[in-house]
Amino acid sequence: KLRAVASDIRSANEAIAKGKLDEARRHYQTVLKKLPDHKKATRGLTALRDVQVRIRRVRADPDDTKTRYQVMDDLFDLGAYGMAMQHNQALRKRNYKPFDIERYRGYILVRQRKWRKALRVFKSLSKQRADSQSLRTWLEYTKARALLARVPSDTKARLWLAESQEEQENFDSAIAEYRRVLENKR
Repeated sequence: KLRAVASDIRSANEAIAKGKLDEARRHYQTVLKKLPDHKKATRGLTALRDVQVRIRRVRADPDDTKTRYQVMDDLFDLGAYGMAMQHNQALRKRNYKPFDIERYRGYILVRQRKWRKALRVFKSLSKQRADSQSLRTWLEYTKARALLARVPSDTKARLWLAESQEEQENFDSAIAEYRRVLENKR
C-alpha cells in the first residue's frame, strides 16, 4: 500500500519545492483517499492548509510582519524555499527583526544550495555575534559546502563538514562524512 502512494508523496514534495501548494494539497488528498491514516500526508495537508490561511492573511495585510514571519517559517519547514525567500525579502524591506531575518536568509540559501551567498550571510552575522557557537558552526558548514561544490573530493572540506555535523549532533551525517574522508585517502 505504501508503494502505491510513494509517487504521490514524491509529487507533493516536488510541487511544494516549486511553490505549487494547491497541487501539493491535491497529491496529499489523493494519498489520503488511498490510505486514510497516512501520517505524512495528514501532517502535510494540515501544514499546507495552515500556511495557505496565513498567506491569505498576509495578502490582505502586507504589513502584518508577525504572520509573514510565520509564513516564511512554515514554507521553510515545508521545503518551499523559493516562497520562503520571497517572504524573507519582504520582511527585510520592512526591517523586521533584522538579525533574525538575515540568519533565516542564510538558512534558506543553504537549503537552496546557494553556497557563496550563504557564506557571505554567515560571515557577516558571525562578525556581528562573534560569541555565537551556532553561527560559527553554520559558517564552517557553509564554507565546507561551498568548497565541496567547487572541488568535490577536497579532504579538508569533508573534515570541516564532518566536524560541523558533529557539533550540531547530526552524528549519522558526521560519520558519513568521516567515511568519505577515509575513502578518499585510500
